[in-house]
Amino acid sequence: MASAHDQNVVPDDNLNEPKDLLSVNEIINDRFVVEEKIGQGSFGQIYRGKDKRQKRCIAIKVEPEQRGELNNSPNDPRRLVIEQQVLIALRKKANLSFILPNIPMIYASGKTERNYPFIVMQMLGKNLTILRKERTEPKFTLSTAFRTGVQVIYHCITFVEFSSLLK
Repeated sequence: MASAHDQNVVPDDNLNEPKDLLSVNEIINDRFVVEEKIGQGSFGQIYRGKDKRQKRCIAIKVEPEQRGELNNSPNDPRRLVIEQQVLIALRKKANLSFILPNIPMIYASGKTERNYPFIVMQMLGKNLTILRKERTEPKFTLSTAFRTGVQVIYHCITFVEFSSLLK
């Protein structure tokens, strides 16, 4: 027998599904056309898009607007600004893109018409979600995860050594 509390609870299957922050064919800054959502996480959503001016494929990272006092929460809009500043600084640091080809170029940033902060950046390749979907086994093997981790750490150490950040 259900309790009175159980009778008042209405399950909502969409509670954990964040709404799309951008729409397909939406145009940002009269230049960037949204094509499809390719990923999402706790910090925001990533869309594949097209730069109408340069005729190139781009990635658009967008985060929900944070209302109220700025803090260290995952949705703090300063996180996107800090990410942009770090990426720009890394690319400028002795122009080491040949060492770390996985640092995207930043093409634009700002806020959408609905006031969502965004960054438009170079599309580097397939994301992990797509790579996992292409596999017959949805999870990466321990060996694959280990090799990927070692590669990331190697590139980071190489970058730090060449950019003299250890001094």
